[in-house]
Formats: sequence, structure tokens, C-alpha cells
Amino acid sequence: MATFKIIHMSDLHFAVESDYGNNYTENRYIELLLDWKNRYRPSTFSARIATNLPKVLADHSFAVDALLITGDLATTGTQNDLDSAKDWIAGNAAARHIPRNLFRSDVAPRLATVAKTLIIMPGNHDRFQRQNNIPRSPLFETVFGSHWDMGSGRTMPAENVPEIRKTIIQNGDDWLIVLCADFSLREKSDQDCIFGYLGQGRAYQNICDELVLETQFCREQHPNALIVWASHFPPKFDHERVGPRLRLLDEDKLLTAAADAEVRVIFSGHTHISKAYTVLGSRVVVVCAGTPIAFGKDEEQSFNTVTLSANQGSLTNLNVVRCSWHDKRATFKPSGSSSSFLFNQ
Repeated sequence: MATFKIIHMSDLHFAVESDYGNNYTENRYIELLLDWKNRYRPSTFSARIATNLPKVLADHSFAVDALLITGDLATTGTQNDLDSAKDWIAGNAAARHIPRNLFRSDVAPRLATVAKTLIIMPGNHDRFQRQNNIPRSPLFETVFGSHWDMGSGRTMPAENVPEIRKTIIQNGDDWLIVLCADFSLREKSDQDCIFGYLGQGRAYQNICDELVLETQFCREQHPNALIVWASHFPPKFDHERVGPRLRLLDEDKLLTAAADAEVRVIFSGHTHISKAYTVLGSRVVVVCAGTPIAFGKDEEQSFNTVTLSANQGSLTNLNVVRCSWHDKRATFKPSGSSSSFLFNQ
């Protein structure tokens, strides 16, 4: 019996400027009219919570196999915001982006150090380019590496940007393989409603096909490995706060691919809401992480601790516990909300 423990979070929204709330989402319409040129400027992150997050996680790092961040590491795909995100996560980019009055960047713990393996992927915000945030900026690879690692990448044509990344985690004789797929829009015209390009993704058929083929290849190479997928955009997410502008278009293609590949878990983010739910008649569980540090009056900062148990590569049990931010205590604590799923062999 194999057991893996993952800390799962999403939508960190690091930026050069912390603690900024978008005028539209914060219902500050007068400020929006006065500062119309910044109407596309998204909210960023809370520096106070961000400084506490790695300290909380470091206390539990001995038991964690991986830290999975399912996209929107940065507020935008500009060089400065992406550099800032890398600074906060790994501490090996330009230190000028970290507020110096909060802590010394050379001694503060980093998210990259709290688990044996760090798994990152881009979200739609990481692909924002220019002032109106049109999609498909390739700078994420420049900062985080051409294979979404923490290495030094290079600028490449948008059509050559990798869309799937594989991470293999070994725990003794047991293996966990995480396949991350980038379903960010390739073109602004791929939206299906006005301003949809700001928040929508699309489950492109060729990426779904590649996921299935890569899953089959992984099973041939590692027959007893547990394989899970990750998509920034959660398929079939149902919540009153999430409208059509945040949908994963063609989501059925992703779910069909998961069924064909016999993948039981898809990790996601994007909605800023922590929720674990089943699709395809309970054959697949979507684990959607909230945001631990995004700035905004309606944000409920949280992350998930996820335990996966498997027998010879087949998932037997999945447990998700939400850890929420307690402002007065300045720490994250289990909220008492958990979800458990049992799977037949």
C-alpha cells in the first residue's frame, strides 16, 4: 500500500506591488472611472500572509512528498511580476521585489523548500501580456524554465511553449506521477463571451490526446505508479461565484480523456474556492484548491493537504483537508472541513 501526502494550493498572484485590490472587483467604481487606464489591472497578494505561509508549511515539511501549485503564481505574465513570484517561491531571483521591511530575503523560508518536490504550472494570469492582458505570453518559461521548473529558461515562440509537464515522485518503492496540462487560451479569439479571454481556458483536443498518450507511456514505464493530472481550470465547477467568464471551455474533452486514461484525480485551482467534487458518475474527483494569499475583501485564504493511498498503482483512498487562514493568530489551521473518497479496485 502506497501513501503520498501533497500540499496543494493555487492562485498566489505574486506581483511587484502587494496588497492591491482591483477597483472593479472591490466595487470601487469611482476610482475605476478616475483611473480607467488601469481597468484591466488585477488584484495582487497579501504580503503579510505571504510571509507567514512558508513558516507554517515548514513545520510540516518532514511529512510532505510534494508541494503542488496549480497556476497563477504571478498576477500577470510581465517580467517583473514573474520575477517577483520566483523570488517569493524560490528566493533565487532579484531580491528587489520582496518588501524589505517585512523580512530579510536571505533568511526567510521559501515555498520551494517546504517539500521534497515542488510542482508548478502556469495559469491564465501567468500568460497575461500587455496592458489589456491578452493571453499567451511566453515569459513564464523565461523565468521558471522551459519545462516549468525553477531553472533558467529562455524566451521562445508562443507556438513552441510546452503545454504538458511530467513530475515523478518516488517514495521508497512507490511512485506518484503528476501530469500538468496548460489549458490557457492560445488566442484571444478562443473565448466564447465578451472579456472571456481574461479568465477562460480551453481543453484543446491535442493537449487532451497528449495527456492520454503520456499516461499510457508512464504506465508502461512504471506499471505500479499512481498517475494524477493537474489543470489550472477545474472542469464542471459549480458555484454561484463562478460564472461563464471563468469556465474551462470544451471541458468534456478533458473529462473524456481522463475516463479513457482511467485517471481518477484532477487537481485544479483558478476559482479561489476550495472544493472537492466528483464528475463522470463519481469516476473522477476534481480537487480544487483555494488561494492562500490573494488580496481581496471576499477572499477566504486557504490551502489543501491531500493524502492519496494506492495499491499497485490503483487509487484506493483520497482525503482532502482544507487549512484556512486565521488573521488574529496569523497562521493557517485545519478548518474542520474535509472530504474523503473511496475507490473500488
